[in-house]
Amino acid sequence: MSLLAPVRPIVRAVAEAMVPATQRYAAADWAAFEAGVEGALAQRPAALQRQLLTFVRLANLLAVPLGGGTLVSLAPAQRERVLHRLERAPVALLRRGTWGLRTLLFLGHYTRPEVVAASGWRGDARGWEARPEARPEARPEARPEVRREVQPEVRRTVNPTAVDPEVDSIAGARKPSA
Repeated sequence: MSLLAPVRPIVRAVAEAMVPATQRYAAADWAAFEAGVEGALAQRPAALQRQLLTFVRLANLLAVPLGGGTLVSLAPAQRERVLHRLERAPVALLRRGTWGLRTLLFLGHYTRPEVVAASGWRGDARGWEARPEARPEARPEARPEVRREVQPEVRRTVNPTAVDPEVDSIAGARKPSA
């Protein structure tokens, strides 16, 4: 069974809010997207996989008091507001969970070959070996005799937040002279 199967509708609802391009996905696109997400999750410990699935379920339940319904049932604008509140929540685990899920969903979308091709990105896992013509030393502006180094002027400034022993730190007023 697929790792995302139990939470598939929730993940898709969140993906449509966080990665707007997924709103136009056909069934084949969703399959490729989920394969990318599951491939990334498969490389993680089982405990982390469980934590992510638990967070997805929790986010869905938190949407009820925060937005008036589950993530799946909310309109896209309401769903975005709920997710925005979760990513700025005072509880660090909610923020981390939201940003971690967002990262995973971006991975699912942006690592698809057709999305990479459409973006024009030419990155390659082989690095400079894949594009020797683009190596820094192959570009004239990268050669020391051509490049002009501009050293920024170092300025000494007074730190405006420095502690002044003559000022009472609580009231902000000058201390009375003794």
